[in-house]
Amino acid sequence: MAVVIIPIFFLYLVLTRKNLKFLKDKNLFVSIIIFVLTISPLLIYGYFSYGNVLGAFIHAQKASNYWGASSPWYFVINNSVTMFSAIALLFVLGIYKVFNKIKDRNKILVILWLLGFLIFFSVLPHKEDRYFLPMIPAFCIIAAIGLAGLKKHLKIVLALVMIACILTVSGLAYRDHVNSQKAEVQCFLEANIFLKDVPG
Repeated sequence: MAVVIIPIFFLYLVLTRKNLKFLKDKNLFVSIIIFVLTISPLLIYGYFSYGNVLGAFIHAQKASNYWGASSPWYFVINNSVTMFSAIALLFVLGIYKVFNKIKDRNKILVILWLLGFLIFFSVLPHKEDRYFLPMIPAFCIIAAIGLAGLKKHLKIVLALVMIACILTVSGLAYRDHVNSQKAEVQCFLEANIFLKDVPG
């Protein structure tokens, strides 16, 4: 999933520099080398498991077509309360603030980062909450911009958001605990224990 950042970053450089001279910048090549080194464990895994350094990426793309049920493109909107809790409200305010001063290079990068991953994951047939983790830092930065805009009531809003997040996480943990006690789950776990001792 990390490779999605490559076209996003390239688009960011084109939009902010308005030419292709950045391709001659040695710092760009240093960044590319660091990026490749960062994802090298995944590339090595792909080579040994699939016989292709990009095997893991190719498999993930193919698997999304047949693994699990299909999800609508607006999956993240439907699950925003579960995924983001009250931070989603700060995010909406942050989006408004960001687009008010979109010429800021840092804000352009954050918006492209968020939209790039959001579009990529929205077109996948099967979606899960964890697929959206690469866009969470950008989401949080935008939410922080929204929070910073509430200078007069900053501490009160932050306290309310933290309480809402704690309640949301507690509720989800309780739900998962209840679901884990269901008969079919216990049966599945016991079946796994039984199968461990079955030869072959």
